[in-house]
Amino acid sequence: MKKCIEMVSLLIHKNILFIVEGEDTEPKLLKKIYKYMLVDEYEVYSYKTCIYELYEELDRDEYLDILQLLKEKTTSDHDRRILSRKYAAIYLIFDFEPLYHRYDFEKIKNMIKFFNESSENGRLYINYPAVESHRHLRMMPDNSFLELKVNETQIRRYKHFVSLNSDYTDLNSYTYDIVLEMIAHHFIKYNYILYGDNRMSTIDQFRMLSYKEDIKIAEIQDALFKSEDNSVLVLNTSLFYIIDLKPESFFKSRVKSLRL
Repeated sequence: MKKCIEMVSLLIHKNILFIVEGEDTEPKLLKKIYKYMLVDEYEVYSYKTCIYELYEELDRDEYLDILQLLKEKTTSDHDRRILSRKYAAIYLIFDFEPLYHRYDFEKIKNMIKFFNESSENGRLYINYPAVESHRHLRMMPDNSFLELKVNETQIRRYKHFVSLNSDYTDLNSYTYDIVLEMIAHHFIKYNYILYGDNRMSTIDQFRMLSYKEDIKIAEIQDALFKSEDNSVLVLNTSLFYIIDLKPESFFKSRVKSLRL
């Protein structure tokens, strides 16, 4: 009974934890998005290394709680306080990193399977090829975005490459409409990669999605990078936590009829 009361309280306040790879881009992006899209409380914990290192830690004990694991590793009182709280939702945001020397697609799949529910173990969002993909857009609506991909050379200097090929490099210039359209562009591309559909899906279609679609996206990206094309389709899935938390608001917004 006590646990049920605690969960109801958490859901009312929507206390949210983001476990992110970096210390700079991800926290700044989250702060900007929250300014326009949400009023819930949130915390950010920077893991400071890649998804493959996290997998190695978790693989040693499949029943290990991720917050407990991270709390045991940190030497920071501030981080320990963050990791000791209760959260209604946990989101993990990491980069695909196909050039990492320990890249292992099976580990990616296993992580997606394990972190498949934000209110339980957590929900993993992978950015292709990296978090800067959120702004890899020309003036929106950007119809060329559906087919946009980057090759190995471009991935190696992706942050710099995006700075030369984006109309949205200044985070401080983002408005509510810009953030909303960014989310819509990436979500439409997600569906386009899966189904070849360049329209915004409905809320019912969104609710039918599961981690299996995330695995399919990862499989397509892995195959494309290992092919002669040696590239990755630009896609930022970390923006989708907004849809996960506020589906009704998102699908009632003006982007519901957007087509690329």
